[in-house]
Amino acid sequence: MAVLAEVDVDAMADAMTAATTAEIPFYAEVRDADRIAQMRGHCREHARCVLAVMRRGSPPTAGELGFVRELVTLRARQMVPLATLLHAYRVGYRVTWDTIAAAAASHRVDREILAHLGELALAYFEAISAACTQAYSAHRERTTVAAAAAREQLLAHLLAGEPSDDGELALRLAAFGLSANRGAQVFVVWPGRDAVALEAVAETVARGLSSEGGPALVVPRHGHLVGVVALHQRDGAAGLDATIASAVRVALESTGARAGIGAPCRVLSEIPRGFEEARRALAHATAERPVCALAQVSLFDEVVQQADALTRRRIPAWVDALIAEDGNGGELLATLRVFLQHGQSPARAAEVLGVHVNTVRYRLQRLGTLSGHDLADFGALVEVVTALRLRELHCV
Repeated sequence: MAVLAEVDVDAMADAMTAATTAEIPFYAEVRDADRIAQMRGHCREHARCVLAVMRRGSPPTAGELGFVRELVTLRARQMVPLATLLHAYRVGYRVTWDTIAAAAASHRVDREILAHLGELALAYFEAISAACTQAYSAHRERTTVAAAAAREQLLAHLLAGEPSDDGELALRLAAFGLSANRGAQVFVVWPGRDAVALEAVAETVARGLSSEGGPALVVPRHGHLVGVVALHQRDGAAGLDATIASAVRVALESTGARAGIGAPCRVLSEIPRGFEEARRALAHATAERPVCALAQVSLFDEVVQQADALTRRRIPAWVDALIAEDGNGGELLATLRVFLQHGQSPARAAEVLGVHVNTVRYRLQRLGTLSGHDLADFGALVEVVTALRLRELHCV
């Protein structure tokens, strides 16, 4: 067919390579000249095969798909998600169609012939997608344990914060959308009551994050889950916080899990800092706020949360006495909280609580009596609030 005879295989391969690199983060991270040449060679092989299929009018043979299975096995070893490979094939189909449509337009090819060529091209890419899925699944069945170990090693490297020029390592990072000079964010999940289901929770969280915009590295570690998500894949840090929270909440419903999210890391070498921040944020997660980002934690609460055992031993006895007197109603502590939230104004606190201002004054006076502090004195007020918050956060 004349229209196919004039298609330049090399130009088509170049177009496939360029489009794949532009659209898919994993391939965009390929910098090594040999690997770029290898990728271009695979695109050329696809271009040659799909044109051969269209010329003879029959699907590809098993032999023609051999190079697909070999490449898929390689990508699976590099932990490239199956969805990324299938995305590349969709890009290849689109470039093929655009190329054939442009050639057909210049030759005024009949629409029925063009449609038939389109069907043959689609049949080719459906066949390689099926072969890809089969080869990927077979490799995954053989290497599930090895893949888990590889993810653990990758996380260990990130947590060590050590730079590396290893090209293979860069490709493994790229499989999760990560790059040395791009931002990322770390989160830590405590699995809740069902620690045995850690792997299932990890899969649920990873799947939830992947569905929101790309793969995420989620690894069980010392009874918790540690996740690293590329920041550039989402709409900024606030959007990534929400994405992580949404993915984790799916697991929370049945396990009571909690999660902490660290502040954004500008580059991967900051991952150790992000990990420590995520651990600290996790300490602030509660049943009412099961997913907590460090940015949501006040500086006061952060300082109080980091109190060591010696500091906690200094919580005065009056704290327990006050809590006991306050009972289930909690009027004294609720009044203090509203009083602090509204500029330490008894009148404004009374309005919010729906009580007389003298009631607020009496409750504050009672707090002062029980604590032995004059709440009109700022230093004494800070002392009381700190002691109460220590008791609340550490439950001692």
